[in-house]
Amino acid sequence: MDSPLRNDVVTPFGPGGWGSLGADGSRRSADVAVVGAGISGLVAAERIAATGRSVVVLEARADRVGGRLESAEHNGLVVDLGGACIGAAHTRTRALLDDLGIGMWRAHSGGVRLTANDSHGWGGTARLRRRAVRLDIQRAERRLAALTDAIVPATPWTAPDAARLDERSLGSWADAVTHSARSRATLRSILTNVLCAEPDSVSLLHALFYLRAGGGLAPMIRKDGGAQQDLVVGGSQSLATALAARLGDSVVLGAPVSRIVQERGRVRVESDAVVVDAASAIVAVPPALGSRISYEPSLPAERDRLVRRMRIGDAIKAVVIYDDAFWRHDGMNGEAWGTTLPFSFTHDVSQTDGSPGVMAAFFVGPRATAARLLAPPARRQLVLDGLERSFGPQGAHPIGYMERDWSAEEWSRGGYGTVMPPGVWTRWGTALREPVGLIHWAGTETASEHHGYIEGAVQAGQRAAAEILQTREHKTAVA
Repeated sequence: MDSPLRNDVVTPFGPGGWGSLGADGSRRSADVAVVGAGISGLVAAERIAATGRSVVVLEARADRVGGRLESAEHNGLVVDLGGACIGAAHTRTRALLDDLGIGMWRAHSGGVRLTANDSHGWGGTARLRRRAVRLDIQRAERRLAALTDAIVPATPWTAPDAARLDERSLGSWADAVTHSARSRATLRSILTNVLCAEPDSVSLLHALFYLRAGGGLAPMIRKDGGAQQDLVVGGSQSLATALAARLGDSVVLGAPVSRIVQERGRVRVESDAVVVDAASAIVAVPPALGSRISYEPSLPAERDRLVRRMRIGDAIKAVVIYDDAFWRHDGMNGEAWGTTLPFSFTHDVSQTDGSPGVMAAFFVGPRATAARLLAPPARRQLVLDGLERSFGPQGAHPIGYMERDWSAEEWSRGGYGTVMPPGVWTRWGTALREPVGLIHWAGTETASEHHGYIEGAVQAGQRAAAEILQTREHKTAVA
């Protein structure tokens, strides 16, 4: 029987009883207060704690750490409802996994990928039409790669002609460089899947930054040698739980931060559960959530305008479980995408032997917005209909189904990518990573490498920790 859609299907991997202080206004002191126990905040906290300094991490969720890394269990099988993949070039994350003693396995890539569009027939005309579309898209991708090469990810606003690139939307550029409605729709679909947002809402400069930060479009969508190469044994959330275990009761759950006050050379981070008095703070939550915090004194106008205009992508991830990865028997690699499928794309995330079979199906951008309007049973049926169409009748008969709507999730409010609309990077982008007094910024949205990935979250956490440690060392030396 299929698993029901109730929340009790999802068994979050929480950290036990860490930091359960209650809502009694408890006070703590620390060298550094960290807001957010996602991977970025935990990496920063662990780096700081390793130097002998004290740290307190405040996490809004009452039941788990990990942020947008969420692993769940179905009949003993662990699957990822959030970020999952470790790329070949994700060296920081790979080193972290090795340090924590957590293994990986290679995602299945052998076989044929399914592309579903509105082509009809198999005759010579249809073949020529498909070939023309493919060549048109390849030309557009080469032009995109040439533009990407000029971007410095740490400072995209310094690119040649940055203002012009930033004023233009990615969608208008894609429309201009393609020569048919079909190739235009296909290119837009590829870019939406990568960016987690509709190309019309993204500045061309941001798209170029995102692609350059990720190593280029081709590696970002590839498994072997690319960003989708490996999966984490025990689920990706195990990175967060292992880091939190090292930090022990320095992690406080159920503590959404409402206010951060800087006064007299100290910073006070306030939540109902605990108030932390610290020398420095790191805010490691998505910018949309960070903007809900009250800051005293107020943030600089540039920072405030930046975060209020950044748009977090829209994403729903469904995980569908079968007795085995039956699509492999038919020579399919489990990847399906196209303009006529109900979801945006799929990935085979089964273990190496394919037993059981696990398929991840994603709705991103406008498709996520539309799917959210459906009742959960109807959305489930939409996924199964698409999998049946893509991989055959067995797709309609799973033994388990789980999903996570990341835009509806209270403490995420969006998917794997945050984008800059036209005009934002060149007006206010310099404020993205710039500390504000004693407050430093982390989270994958602030990464200059592999922005939007687990690797980006690790890089950003390490950078924020280094900023604080270098500042404190400088103060000590001066004193």
